Amino acid sequence: HPPFLAYPQYALAPAGATEEEWDIALQRLTQAAVKTLVLSPAALAALNNAQTPPNTILVALGNVPVEAQTRFAAAIRPDLAAALNTLWQHPNTAEAPLPLVVDVWNATVVTPGKLRLIEEVQRTLEQGLIAP
Repeated sequence: HPPFLAYPQYALAPAGATEEEWDIALQRLTQAAVKTLVLSPAALAALNNAQTPPNTILVALGNVPVEAQTRFAAAIRPDLAAALNTLWQHPNTAEAPLPLVVDVWNATVVTPGKLRLIEEVQRTLEQGLIAP
């Protein structure tokens, strides 16, 4: 029963936000009891050195430097080589879905069953059956 927070919760920072502004966004999510953070490439860069609360699960949207991968459960990133290969094979295609790669670094969070569901959604997205 209200009052309660509607999920998913999100925090936005303006373009070119400072590390302090990203920190404020992170604090707002922490206060909302968010336990899993999905970080955009801009947030990844800005929060590189930020301390996330204990037991917070991090998922990156984009590439994560090797030295930071231990902080993340997984990353979702575009497979540019596969996309270019598709365009090369079908140059007249007006639209081609951007294939995604899911890198898993914490198998206790992203279990084989969860990964199977992720891959199922990924295939459905790539087939154009789910609007991104």
